[in-house]
Amino acid sequence: MKINPLQLSVFLGALVLAATPALKPAPKSDFNYASFSRLPVLEGGRVKPIDSFARNTLLAIRSKQTVRVDGRSLSATQWLLDAAFKPEAADTYPAFVVDDPEVLGLLGLDQGKTRYFAYWQIESKRDEVQNQAAAADMVESTKRTRFQKALLNLNSRLILYERVKNTFMLSGQGDPAKDLAEFGALLPDAMAAFHAKKPTKKQLQTMKALSDMLQT
Repeated sequence: MKINPLQLSVFLGALVLAATPALKPAPKSDFNYASFSRLPVLEGGRVKPIDSFARNTLLAIRSKQTVRVDGRSLSATQWLLDAAFKPEAADTYPAFVVDDPEVLGLLGLDQGKTRYFAYWQIESKRDEVQNQAAAADMVESTKRTRFQKALLNLNSRLILYERVKNTFMLSGQGDPAKDLAEFGALLPDAMAAFHAKKPTKKQLQTMKALSDMLQT
């Protein structure tokens, strides 16, 4: 199953902002991950909990639905929030499986005792991975080498992760305060349209305006 987080950027950003007052801190945490994970999002034409989207996305990237960081296990929802709001931290999480010897050589990495690596360990070779993946994509699938297949797989996972990091970002280079004020003004009608069985023309126009504000 292919996951494209950009398909849900409008609704994910809107729902998070709209639900913020309801997300009261849990007794032993600064953030109520359980409540957040149940928020609905629209992805691929289907409404699903954020937790489902997060687990499917992390599974596609890491082949697991959790990631271990400093001896503790982060849930997919925690990982998603860090990737979206604290990318400098998420970039250090060992989220990428790299076990092909030639790909490891290209990245300048030693496999050693692990096959999981962080984005920051790959980032310096990102352009080279992109270029070689583009070349491999031009080769007929049945004629691709193991290295080319592994490189294409890694590149697709890197793209997915990079899109997750940009899910909540507003596009443009204007005044951030003005953009946020405009975003907040559009949000009520957009939320009403999301919940309405038959959105009005004005609500649909508002949803489009909100979508245009978000990076795609």
